Amino acid sequence: MKYRAIAYDVGTFFVRGKTTRPSFDAALVKHEIAVIRNDLGCNAIRIFGLDIDRLVAAATFALEAGLAVWLSPMRGEATAEETLPYLAQSARRAEVLRANYGNVLLVVGGECSFFMKGIIPGDDLHARIGKFISPLSLLRHLVTGGRWPGKRLNAYLASAVATVREAFKGPVTYASGPWERVDWRRFDLVGANYYRYAQNAKGYSNGLKKYFKHGKPVLITELGCSTYEGADAKGAIGWRILDGSGPRTRIKGSYLRSEETQARYLDELLGLFADTTLEGVCVFNFVAYNLTYDEDPQWDLDMASYGIVKVLPEGVGSRQRSGLPWVPKMAFRVVADRYRAMEKS
Repeated sequence: MKYRAIAYDVGTFFVRGKTTRPSFDAALVKHEIAVIRNDLGCNAIRIFGLDIDRLVAAATFALEAGLAVWLSPMRGEATAEETLPYLAQSARRAEVLRANYGNVLLVVGGECSFFMKGIIPGDDLHARIGKFISPLSLLRHLVTGGRWPGKRLNAYLASAVATVREAFKGPVTYASGPWERVDWRRFDLVGANYYRYAQNAKGYSNGLKKYFKHGKPVLITELGCSTYEGADAKGAIGWRILDGSGPRTRIKGSYLRSEETQARYLDELLGLFADTTLEGVCVFNFVAYNLTYDEDPQWDLDMASYGIVKVLPEGVGSRQRSGLPWVPKMAFRVVADRYRAMEKS
């Protein structure tokens, strides 16, 4: 496998007004990227987020450390008309990086049918997901052979690719959800956010084959698991145990923290992917600064996190001793071991 990657968030607005990374400490970012390269054994990194200056700064650190960069500008909760100028600006900055360093792949979006406005009806991410998983919409998706919401999605992607190719001369892909029927002819690589969950577990391995039929290199642009018992059955929606309706986000319901569940899930899938002809795989994600650990389960937001490191609250002793705001989880060692094995094979 050519690329062993992890996703790295520089600050994303999945829900309007709420960022996943309020502050951006350049020294800390540089240190984390060094950990990703040297301790985790990655040779690539998918850097995603909203702010273009942050994206470029992190990408520069990564390229100087010898990592290939999958640059993923993400402007959530925006229309196509709002997003295309943003992508154009991102492409121009990405081309400067590519010209100076090489090894830059541009990802023009991810699961846009959910994260953008205008493809699936709904005022925000939660409303659009709710709309899609409603019985009537699922039936429509099934009856059309997955072509809904493909028509509107592919019309947007055609514009997005044309926009970025005006400035960016490197390879381009898209991080697709499994419900999205993407026209891959306009892309250089096929990109798939490919989580395993209860409903697809039995056919998960065979389901991977559909991405190879396009005759292009295939990247797993995202896979991961949250950190509680049962999260392995929920895959990409494990984060939905969060309750943000009150003044302080909490865990809704009763869940048991389980780093073992997250570690086992990643160990199994990385082991499966090691025996394929995939171009690369990307674990989601390194750290989630908006989801802090707490000893009290109702406030332990790290249970909803896909991060392979645990963000500690201010003032915790281990945070003070290490100088870092996080400590590795069990999954960190699993990913490192799997990636080192891939490197040697």
